Amino acid sequence: IVDHIGIGVALIDPDAKVLEMNRQMREWFPQVELGSATPCYRLFGLSEKDSFCEGCPTMRAMTTGELCEGHVGRFELGSDRRYFRIIASPIRDQDGTIKAAIELVEDVTEKMALENERRQTQKLEAIGQLAAGIAHEINTPIQYVGDNTSFLEEAFDDLKTLLESYAALTAAAKATGGLDTETAA
Repeated sequence: IVDHIGIGVALIDPDAKVLEMNRQMREWFPQVELGSATPCYRLFGLSEKDSFCEGCPTMRAMTTGELCEGHVGRFELGSDRRYFRIIASPIRDQDGTIKAAIELVEDVTEKMALENERRQTQKLEAIGQLAAGIAHEINTPIQYVGDNTSFLEEAFDDLKTLLESYAALTAAAKATGGLDTETAA
């Protein structure tokens, strides 16, 4: 059953030696030799490491005696970069002494990519809303000025028409002698 579940399962001893792995773990990490004296942090492709991974849930589980969970950084598996979530639980003997830890390892690379994409989408949405708000704030005074300019233009056109009519009426009255030029001035 353990060999055919879709997550990795590994048994690690307190010295960080890999005692057992299921089929999924062997697929992800074919270079790991079971029972090797080399610690897990070197076997799992982190050869530059000289100590346990920071916040390693497996080592915390063996230290605290409690179930621990965490994400372990980036692993280079061939040409792929993969991220793993690890849940580790201590294994005790009949005297209660912790003898090992079992870790369940889930590949969360796709989940993390979707989460990053969702966060990016939310950022772009927020930027779009901000831009719309700024455009609205700029457009409102411009629209106010534009509306008032149109009103003034129409009012001046009406006044110009009225003055032209008045001038034409005055000229016609002078021409027919029906307007006293001293009174008109």
